[in-house]
Amino acid sequence: MRWGGLLLLLGPLAASAQELPPLGLAPPRVTMEVEQATWPPRARPAPLPYCPPPIPTAPNTVPPVNPSEPPRVPTAEEMARQVPNTDNANTFAQGTEGGGTSARTFNDNFNGDFGGVTVTERRQVGIAQRTFFVSQSDSYVTVNDPIYQDFTTILGSRYNGILITDNDSPRPTDRAYFGYNYYNGINPATNSGLDRIDMHRQTVGFEKTFLGGDASFGMRLPFIQTYGPRSGSTNASAPFTVGPNGETITTVGVVAFPGTLGGQQVRRNIGDLSLLFKYAFMNDRATGDLMSLGIVVTTPTGGGNDTPLADGTMVPNSVLLQPWLGGVKLYRWGYAQAISSYLIPTSTREPTLANNSASVGYFLYNNTTDRLINAIVPVIEAHIRTPLTFRDPNGAIFVQDQLNLTFGVHFRTMNATISPSFTVPTMGPNPFNYEAALWVNLRF
Repeated sequence: MRWGGLLLLLGPLAASAQELPPLGLAPPRVTMEVEQATWPPRARPAPLPYCPPPIPTAPNTVPPVNPSEPPRVPTAEEMARQVPNTDNANTFAQGTEGGGTSARTFNDNFNGDFGGVTVTERRQVGIAQRTFFVSQSDSYVTVNDPIYQDFTTILGSRYNGILITDNDSPRPTDRAYFGYNYYNGINPATNSGLDRIDMHRQTVGFEKTFLGGDASFGMRLPFIQTYGPRSGSTNASAPFTVGPNGETITTVGVVAFPGTLGGQQVRRNIGDLSLLFKYAFMNDRATGDLMSLGIVVTTPTGGGNDTPLADGTMVPNSVLLQPWLGGVKLYRWGYAQAISSYLIPTSTREPTLANNSASVGYFLYNNTTDRLINAIVPVIEAHIRTPLTFRDPNGAIFVQDQLNLTFGVHFRTMNATISPSFTVPTMGPNPFNYEAALWVNLRF
């Protein structure tokens, strides 16, 4: 059995030996190039570092810092690559004046000052009976001649509540508003008659922005009431009548109409409608600084145009154009703003007026979380009015140089601003004794 297994192993070897060539003859040499097999080294994987699980933190909070390690200060390059949060970095982040992140992020409106244009008006104050003989009829005839007297008064129906500084500013705003103005003692130096002339004015209007808040359009309509003496002032001409040839005849005995002399005469007029256009060509929403221009177009739609003047003409009635340029500068403590404008009539019978106004507001109180009053802003305004025409005080139409100071305060709520103010003239003869005003602006 052992030898049988050995034969089984040697059997194949014996068969292959029979195929070999005879002894003594060498087999042919065959040259072969064999490339040595190479294998990549088997590197052992590096052990992973130990990372403890992250500590859960509350949202929008800073993870705890190891007190044993000093805090890492970011480099200047890293600080430059950081993107600021525009909601917090933008101190003027708001769509309109009513929005924003802070009550100090906008300026308030001017309160205004201008009272109107002075005119010498001719009124009929009574009648004078005149009896004369008519030869053709051989009889006496009695006629009633009208008695006139000249008044130095205010032209309440025009040039009233039309300036860009009447409850307005260079900034386009979404708002509706109402205002009340009271002028005490119009032209006190020239009106020393039976009673002084006072004027009351109510104004309604609105403003709507477009072009992303860089432009706006608005409309404004005033309502005027003047309270004045029924007879002329002592500084005006005495009562007179007009003769058949147009000559002025001074009258001594006057037969007055019932109830026309003494007391006050009230005149109520709807003022002229004004259209306001505004465009901010520089509007830095990050700082609140702004430069803008615009125009106010006042249409002759009001009443009182049938009033006769001392020179025999009627009150002029033309379109008034008022181009203007203004700017606003915001500070941490308040704001400053200024506007320059020209009031240009389309008729040479009306005065041209140059206007320059500036105001400064101070943030006395500022708390946006207060639901009742979230800001109190005292302001002071200076208004310079320079007439370029009709400067003669003896003319039928007259405008004097003015420098008026306005003192006021703005009380801001969440969606409204209430603004009382008081104005005093500083150059004589004073155009009025004083002015009191109250404006209410509703932002939307």
